[in-house]
Amino acid sequence: MKNYDHYKKIFDSLIDMHGNKIDSGIKEAVILLNCHNIITLGSCHGHINHGCDYPWIHVDISSVDSLESMLSKAFKQPRFEIEKLCGEIGGKFVAGRLMPIKKELKSGRRYFKLFSEYLKNNSKP
Repeated sequence: MKNYDHYKKIFDSLIDMHGNKIDSGIKEAVILLNCHNIITLGSCHGHINHGCDYPWIHVDISSVDSLESMLSKAFKQPRFEIEKLCGEIGGKFVAGRLMPIKKELKSGRRYFKLFSEYLKNNSKP
């Protein structure tokens, strides 16, 4: 896949402000979304003991329409929703949070894995 190795190298070495690497369970989806020109801003594979108990990926607001189109092609029935997030300054939408409609850890992780497989098998020329 075009640019896959480039993005993998970037996201393998990326560290967040808390000193953590990208959760291994969501990293493949992050890499593949960027290969499809969907700009990602943050992600989490979901946790039982803190934070959200379902996985999510934040994308740049400019990527939301393309992402919605991909999702409609990948799944016959909706599996994800995109919540638009406002910035602190000016209250404008700055990002979208891609998350499973069913807010559960196990099914959410399964849907992200299925979406990653779709993205891998439908690579851009």
